[in-house]
Amino acid sequence: MAQLSCVIVTPEKTALDRQVDFLAVPMYDGEMGIAPGHSALMGRLGSGELRLQHAGATDSYFLEGGFIQVQQDRVSILTDRLRPLASLAHAEAEAALAAAEKLPAITDREFARRQDAMHAAREAMRLSGQGGQTRAAGGHGDRH
Repeated sequence: MAQLSCVIVTPEKTALDRQVDFLAVPMYDGEMGIAPGHSALMGRLGSGELRLQHAGATDSYFLEGGFIQVQQDRVSILTDRLRPLASLAHAEAEAALAAAEKLPAITDREFARRQDAMHAAREAMRLSGQGGQTRAAGGHGDRH
């Protein structure tokens, strides 16, 4: 079976570099699934769950914004933050939401920054309740 080469880079390091059978990413305007043979694209990522499927198992991560490029079965993701879903703490996400709500929002840029931070915190809160267990391929928990 064909695979994708998936590389995820944060400002600090290359967080992940591995072969996967399929991945689902949170785009800025919805979720996108990517399988081998996908057409080339570049896009803006949102905050939410990144799912990587390999050998019948699904590993889940919390991804916080960034950009994605898909080209010839190679997926490159640049993101501010990538954490295993199991490491998300609900209390930490609640604190992030409280901090985001206090950000200034006088200019359009500040307002957009605050909205993005609030969305990321809400997604982290939602996902922190799911745990980070590895699931059988095709299982998406109680996502929708």
